[in-house]
Amino acid sequence: MGPLVVQNNQLFGVTTNGGSGDAGLVFGFDIATGSFEVFSQLQPNTGIKPAAALTVAGQRIFGTTEQGGAFGQGSIFSFAIGSTDLTYHRQFNASEAGHFVPLTYANDKLYGVSHEGGVDNKSIVYSIDADGTNYQVVLDQYAFYTGEPYPGDIITGLTWGYDRFWTTTRSSSDGTASGTMFCFKADG
Repeated sequence: MGPLVVQNNQLFGVTTNGGSGDAGLVFGFDIATGSFEVFSQLQPNTGIKPAAALTVAGQRIFGTTEQGGAFGQGSIFSFAIGSTDLTYHRQFNASEAGHFVPLTYANDKLYGVSHEGGVDNKSIVYSIDADGTNYQVVLDQYAFYTGEPYPGDIITGLTWGYDRFWTTTRSSSDGTASGTMFCFKADG
């Protein structure tokens, strides 16, 4: 889903459906030769149904899945440019669910949003190093915002600019907020 990414004269992308069990595919297209290659047919035990575009981070391309994996909540995967072998870095649990937006690459880390994660399923922002290690929660939206009314869940991606991340929230389900835009620094 989402736009293709371009690296070294190749296009890379994912499909939410297709492949074995209609679980989704990771694919590449060589612009120079016109050849199309399926890198992986995603599997339930590692992660299925990618719902966000891929992200280039150095010499690797990262993606997330919405479902499957050890806890049924999706996963983070990557592959080296020039390789078709997927590596799985994180199997999301129930407190980390909901991955509809692409990862954002900044400062040698990838940052993502779990719009159903954290306290009361109010959204978390997490990071993982560009080598696929050191996963950590950077921001728990519910714990971060203690005022009333609650500003709504983060459902958009993160934009890096002016030494901080920017994002927006949707309207709260109880109708007390119509959404907001805010920024935060990943290091506090």
